Amino acid sequence: KSVAKEASSAPLISIPTMASFRQFTQYAAPIFFTILGKSVVYNGIAVSVGRMGSVALAAHQVLLRSFFFWTPVGDSVGMTSQVFLPGIIAEERKTGMPQRGAKRLLFGVGVVAGLV
Repeated sequence: KSVAKEASSAPLISIPTMASFRQFTQYAAPIFFTILGKSVVYNGIAVSVGRMGSVALAAHQVLLRSFFFWTPVGDSVGMTSQVFLPGIIAEERKTGMPQRGAKRLLFGVGVVAGLV
């Protein structure tokens, strides 16, 4: 059977098996609950600040938007560290020589991103 025929005969919507649903849930549940928790906290804070008046709510909006503007920078630094740091640590354990330059660079970039 060709790939095109298999793709065209695949159902548009199908009910997953229980095993595949469990596998998907194991992957998706932590992400779902993290995003849900963030949304609940952000909305709860906005409601609390809203009770303090429109000036306080406007100030909160400015700070929150500033936070969301810089979040991708910090997230990128965090992901980069998560990708490279295990390899650096493994190399240190294998050779017995500390890789100070690479760790110092990751730390420095993280500090600068945090301060900005």
